[in-house]
Amino acid sequence: MEKANVSLAEILRLARERTGLTQEELSASSGVSVRTISHLECGAVARPRAATVRRLAVALHLDQDTSEKLHMISRAHSEDLLAALSRAGFSASQGSP
Repeated sequence: MEKANVSLAEILRLARERTGLTQEELSASSGVSVRTISHLECGAVARPRAATVRRLAVALHLDQDTSEKLHMISRAHSEDLLAALSRAGFSASQGSP
C-alpha cells in the first residue's frame, strides 16, 4: 500500500475548516465528542473506529472518494502500527515480547 501524502489529522482539520465548523459544531452534528475530534486532529488517535470516521465524513459532507480515502488512511495507520509491533516481537495474543 502506498503511503498517503497527507495525514488523517490534516484531512479532518482542513475539511472542518473548509466547512466553517468549530470542533464543537462538528461534534454536535456528528455525535463524535469534541475530545475525540481534538485528538484526531492533532494525531493523538492512531486508529479511529470506522463508525467515527463515517460519522465525521457525513457531518463534513465529504464526497464518496474523499470519505473512502479518509477511511483507508485511518486503516493504514493501524497496519503500520501492527507491523512495527510485530517487528519489535509483540504479538496480538501476547501483548509483550
